Amino acid sequence: MKQYILTSLLGSTACLVLIASALALSLVVAKRQEKLEILHASFDSSREILQAWHELISSSPLSADWGKPHFRISNTSSAAQARSVRDGLPADIVSLNFEPDWQILAREGLVNPDWRSQLPGGKAPWYASLVLIVRKGNPHGITDWGDLITKPVSVVMPNPKTSGVARLAVLSFWEARRQAGDADSANLDLKLLCKKVPVFDPSMRSSTTTFVQKGIGDVQISWEPEAWLEINQSAGQLELKHPKLSFRVEPPIGIVNPIAKSKGTMHLAHNYLNWLYTENAQNLLAHHHFRPANEAQLERSQFQFPPVQWLTIRDIAPDWNSALSHFFSDNGLVDQALREASKK
Repeated sequence: MKQYILTSLLGSTACLVLIASALALSLVVAKRQEKLEILHASFDSSREILQAWHELISSSPLSADWGKPHFRISNTSSAAQARSVRDGLPADIVSLNFEPDWQILAREGLVNPDWRSQLPGGKAPWYASLVLIVRKGNPHGITDWGDLITKPVSVVMPNPKTSGVARLAVLSFWEARRQAGDADSANLDLKLLCKKVPVFDPSMRSSTTTFVQKGIGDVQISWEPEAWLEINQSAGQLELKHPKLSFRVEPPIGIVNPIAKSKGTMHLAHNYLNWLYTENAQNLLAHHHFRPANEAQLERSQFQFPPVQWLTIRDIAPDWNSALSHFFSDNGLVDQALREASKK
């Protein structure tokens, strides 16, 4: 009887072990079958290039090599996107079009503050120039920043309090006017510019809607990728003008480290970033009117990317903190200009 009980107990134990092993194995299999997902949070005007990149990866042998990941995109203005990621959006990759927005995330320990050091060649895969979009035939003869205040035109641009590209446009305009006169005259010209803006939209994409679909304004301040998208869809009704001087818009991009680590996508995120520098990815950048980091590809596409005088923050202020305080803080130059504009 004792022998029978012992055998029965051993049998029951063996069954439990087998059941536990089967459950563990099923969990492992389920984990392996779980869809890999990578979320790229970015600024509004990157929507089309991100979709093109993801479609190309998904249709190539890379997809299988990377575990057939599912790509998701989140697009909004750069400042809003930075706040979203800071507040918990589970993005593996983030790209923004304004350096101070990146530093918001860096201060929270979400991204590397020196984002260039994490990228091949120490530079972003893309950059662009600020531009002016005019109506067919350019009836007001707009060619450069000064024309925005010396000619009778209505100017469409996003709100520099909410749009990264608009802030860079303000800095470019102000520096061009400073070089034409001095800092005091540039401050007055900035107020004149803001008075010519009928509506300040929150983002570049919403300004596009105002200018193209609503037909408001004579000239729009934009940047190359967004401007070319508008022009290509305008059936010849819009034209592009490159000012002589432009801030070099180089969107920071990198891994949101805590999210990628927790989701187990760190290796995939690194593969993704490195792929952006390949010939295929760089070709798509040029096709979508971003200036590619690859010099050979840039040269082949030079017809759409005329040379301009590039500005950096050091041309305007000692650093970004100084520029933000002087131009964009409460009661800074932009606030003063916007208050003047509200009196029109």
